[in-house]
Amino acid sequence: MSNQKLSKIDEQIAKLKAQKQAILQREQKEERKKRTRRLIQVGAIFEKYLEIESLESAEAWAQTLTNNAEFYERLKAQAQKKLSEIQSKKSETKETLKQEETES
Repeated sequence: MSNQKLSKIDEQIAKLKAQKQAILQREQKEERKKRTRRLIQVGAIFEKYLEIESLESAEAWAQTLTNNAEFYERLKAQAQKKLSEIQSKKSETKETLKQEETES
């Protein structure tokens, strides 16, 4: 191969590497956005139901929950049960809406 062909191939490789890096950066940025949104939503829920008004209060709740392992496990099990119920109701609602759309 001539030097010119090798040079073109090297340029193509460099462009592909740059494209790959750009794609990876976009994906990482998107994941950070999703995580930030999830953290905000979770924090808002805890703030609402536990009446947390400061970082100190949040820290105290976190320590209380994690220091009492038995209570933490019961609470975790209840939360998972509630989540399953919510997901089930959500699925039922979607099915009902689909049925209503097909009947219309």
